[in-house]
Amino acid sequence: MSANESDERILKQQRTFDAFLRTQSYEIRSGWTNRGLGPPIDFVNAELKIGVELTEWRGQDQSQWVEERDRFRSELLTAITEKGLTQFGRGTAGFTAQIYLKNGPPSRQRKPAIINQLLNFLMNFVRSAPSPLSPYWSATITDIELPSELRPYIHSITVYVFVTGNLGIVVSDGRTTYDPSLPEVHSTVALDAFRDRLTEKAISGAERYAREKALLGLQQLWLVVHYSSPGVFVEPLTELHIDIGYGDHRHQSQRTAAIQLRNIADEIGCGPFGRIYFLVDCQPDPFSELIQSA
Repeated sequence: MSANESDERILKQQRTFDAFLRTQSYEIRSGWTNRGLGPPIDFVNAELKIGVELTEWRGQDQSQWVEERDRFRSELLTAITEKGLTQFGRGTAGFTAQIYLKNGPPSRQRKPAIINQLLNFLMNFVRSAPSPLSPYWSATITDIELPSELRPYIHSITVYVFVTGNLGIVVSDGRTTYDPSLPEVHSTVALDAFRDRLTEKAISGAERYAREKALLGLQQLWLVVHYSSPGVFVEPLTELHIDIGYGDHRHQSQRTAAIQLRNIADEIGCGPFGRIYFLVDCQPDPFSELIQSA
């Protein structure tokens, strides 16, 4: 794993945890240490003697896709830094490019050439694009407008202009879009994946987490199962009717889904964890629900 990829994963882990803290009482929101990607137990509050482990709710196939996507994005960001393309640097005034892939990132052999061509195309595009009329001006590029070498990999690109705080490069799956008007899907992929996450942490990993909890002198250990990838893992939307976005009605749909998740937590038990939370962090107003406590 490259240093840039590792840094990106740590930032992603921190953003998820920050979203969780926003749903908790003010008294526990400060004093936390991010322990990085290596050790068990992701965050520790030494004063409160509480540890928190994060695990993302998604299926096995989706997990592999997300890892490949994150690696591809990391390599794009590294190339942006190496080429000095400050317009696409994160956190500054400039451009955010939302790239929708067709069949996942290109192969390892093709990736350097594709990255180089993609960045050259984006630079030429923003040079020739008309001046934005507002900080949130955007334009969408379809695959037929792309160079022929990029078309097998990219479904479309949307370029946004920001006066500050742009995201640089964002990579998504152009195929997995959820349409609520389609017929209801009857499957258990979402619940099965949730059961797998809890089993992996509370049963298979019980001894490991209990040992680390004792080593750190913690009085409490919490598990937070977060839903962060609706653009890749759509089954919670289609099967459990979770609605993502603004508004109390969306939180209500998440609260309803939590009832089914609580049944699975009751079945598996807490293992070494004193509390198990369900978190939806992929929306402006995060939601969390305590679904099991020892």
